[in-house]
Amino acid sequence: MTRKKVLITVTTYPLPSRSYDELVCTAGILEDGAWIRIYPVPLSFLKGIRSDGVVKSFKYTWLELDLKKRSDDFRPESHSPMDYAFKDLKILSSVDTRTNWAERKSLCLKNVYTDMMKLIVDSKAPGNVSLATFKPAEITGFEIIEDEREWKKEWKEQFKQLQLDFNENPMQKNNEQIRKLPYKFYYKLTDEQGKKSRLMIEDWERLGHFIGTA
Repeated sequence: MTRKKVLITVTTYPLPSRSYDELVCTAGILEDGAWIRIYPVPLSFLKGIRSDGVVKSFKYTWLELDLKKRSDDFRPESHSPMDYAFKDLKILSSVDTRTNWAERKSLCLKNVYTDMMKLIVDSKAPGNVSLATFKPAEITGFEIIEDEREWKKEWKEQFKQLQLDFNENPMQKNNEQIRKLPYKFYYKLTDEQGKKSRLMIEDWERLGHFIGTA
């Protein structure tokens, strides 16, 4: 067990996973600029629901909590909460967007990839890097593709089980099944070496923006 201070920056779209049994996955930055992944996390945690009834988003907020390294996950960034009720959670300061996001940039842009092949090499053993900040030389396009409108039957069943698993968590208030997002979104980009890539967008907040304007 390790006490860690994490700046939450990314939350994925809620998706039952047969591989990792996660409901929602979050990612953030440690004080040294290293990435960390925290899962599984109940949906209400992402809304910042606290025992005093105050609701506040945890995006770009420093949190301190007890975490343990996932022994069943080869990815070095992967951790799980020690307490799924988050009674050990300490909410610290938030990082705002003043002066053109200056403070957020100083925290999130300490270790930046600009070469896609370098990132691909580092993602393989022994490094197994699975979270990184990547800055393209150019974003060349944006693509929206229609997807299935309903969850797969096995994912519906797993979602129900995941909700049961979190029933004892006082922060978990919503037992309704999450609506299936019927689209997939992609960025098309070029790196500093001219290599072209197509990357799917999985951040929940950004997906909500795109689906609202599509």
